[in-house]
Amino acid sequence: MANKTESDLVWVSFGLSFAQRLRWLRKRRGLSQEALGLLTGMHRNQISNLEAKLG
Repeated sequence: MANKTESDLVWVSFGLSFAQRLRWLRKRRGLSQEALGLLTGMHRNQISNLEAKLG
């Protein structure tokens, strides 16, 4: 397995931060993953993956 570079570490922390913010904002607006998916044109599973920082 290749060593992680500084760039890799930045993206990992960015993914976690994005996932946390997305979930916080969605819940603050009272939206389910399905409702957010409908608003954004995405499937509920995609929202779930983003919140789990899977992309």
